[in-house]
Amino acid sequence: MSSAENAQPPGVEVVVAEDGSIPAETLAKYGFRPGSHLRLVSEPTSEQPRKRKSIMGILEGKIDVEAFEEGMAWGKQDRINQVMREDETQ
Repeated sequence: MSSAENAQPPGVEVVVAEDGSIPAETLAKYGFRPGSHLRLVSEPTSEQPRKRKSIMGILEGKIDVEAFEEGMAWGKQDRINQVMREDETQ
């Protein structure tokens, strides 16, 4: 089988109307008739977030790191104190 036989058919670029439809006359000019089965593939736009491979750095510049670390330390100390209180009552 040659690479020409494996080649995908050329794509057709159409624009979806405000109401979410694609005008029938637009499809007809590409040879699509009523009842044709179409496969739609969305192209990423600047409005669509890219999939992240990692969350590392996602909050950089968005949170106060010192306040976060202080809060985590206080939370840790609260948990330690709670466990110690529970141990004393047993």
